[in-house]
Amino acid sequence: MVEVEVVEVEEPAASDFVGASVPIGVEVPGVPVDGGKVGALVGGMVEVVVVGVLQDACAAAGIPAVSLWAAVPHYVAQPPCPKATLALLARIEDLLDVPVPLGELPDEARAGQIGVDELAGEDALQVADGARTGVIEQTRRHSLLVSLLGVPHLVICVNKMDLVGYDQEVFDRIRAEFEEFASRLDLQDVTFLPISALAGDNVVTRSPNMPWFEGSTLLHHLENVYTASDDNRIDTRFPVQYVIRPQRADYPDYRGYAGRVAGGMLRVGDEVMVLPSGLTSVITGIDSPLGPVEQAGPGAAVTVLLQDDLSISRGDMLCRPNNRPRVAQELEAMVCWMDDASPLQTNKIYSVKHTSRVVRAKFTDVLYRLNISNLHRETDVTGLQMNEVGRVTLHTTAPLMFDDYHQNRSTGCFIIVDEATGQTAGAGMLLSPRT
Repeated sequence: MVEVEVVEVEEPAASDFVGASVPIGVEVPGVPVDGGKVGALVGGMVEVVVVGVLQDACAAAGIPAVSLWAAVPHYVAQPPCPKATLALLARIEDLLDVPVPLGELPDEARAGQIGVDELAGEDALQVADGARTGVIEQTRRHSLLVSLLGVPHLVICVNKMDLVGYDQEVFDRIRAEFEEFASRLDLQDVTFLPISALAGDNVVTRSPNMPWFEGSTLLHHLENVYTASDDNRIDTRFPVQYVIRPQRADYPDYRGYAGRVAGGMLRVGDEVMVLPSGLTSVITGIDSPLGPVEQAGPGAAVTVLLQDDLSISRGDMLCRPNNRPRVAQELEAMVCWMDDASPLQTNKIYSVKHTSRVVRAKFTDVLYRLNISNLHRETDVTGLQMNEVGRVTLHTTAPLMFDDYHQNRSTGCFIIVDEATGQTAGAGMLLSPRT
């Protein structure tokens, strides 16, 4: 089946990852290793190698250390992966010049490779047949979630074009089918790309196999899409994560409020209000990881100093006195349910994590469930199963300071935790009440 992959492009550009510092890597086909630096663009998604904290500390202390990694296909990413383990052990043997007992690992790796080849073969057959079936349900579900999440830029990659002979008619048909479905969604900027991740067509360089496509490559698009205007720089929101009081001789009176700016701008000299108390004060200083600054915008992690010694704790929020978020305990939200063990149940107690605040809550009603295929609202429901999306009402034990999700995604989102299992059960987007 020709697969339609939905790619969210709010992530950093691929060029930010190419050349990420890794002392030593395991060489995997399709992943360049150059001078101790590794970068990869696999299957249309950027793969990142993150150097561990211990390795970084060893490097800073002058202690020799290495970071080893191996890339595996997405459809076999569930551990264990004997072939990846075998590759890592082989590199360890090379580095240490010490044999490592492998036991039955080589046989397990060979058996695993046979299983992977079978999966790939089945996938290829499905892709070839999918040119007739069109956009699959998973793509519809992902597109609906992207719409609900308010992702401003969307890339639709029609992958595995090599299996349909790079046929433009196949691409055009899938594009038209998706556009017809998406016409009922709130999608603002949608770009379509025909690619072959396996052959590299239109991933990094333009493909000679598809001269009919005049758009940019995937990498070029990801690196050049304009995202600076996507932040909310109007509504000042600063959820307090931690109160810093060193109580040291060199900082006898220091009292700072640490967090991440969720919207608007914080400036020294600005008057702010503390919610939910409603007390006001003036910003006298803003400390950043690089030292004091005069202002901080969305996404900045800073510590705010106030003129007055107020009672402020984790979960409180700083805002402008004349531009406040909503404060309520009776809420409406769109919820995507993720728990395969237990459906969403009304009147059951859950934990809700919103910004830096954690409260208990129960769902009082399921207003409707969205049908993924036709986007119809189904009202004859009392709960939500795994992967279902619906509009609900909920009551919290303490008020939340929030904005409509489409106004500010940072203050409009929350996650739901099942208190009995500790598992993340769902994610929600707060909405203004219907009138």
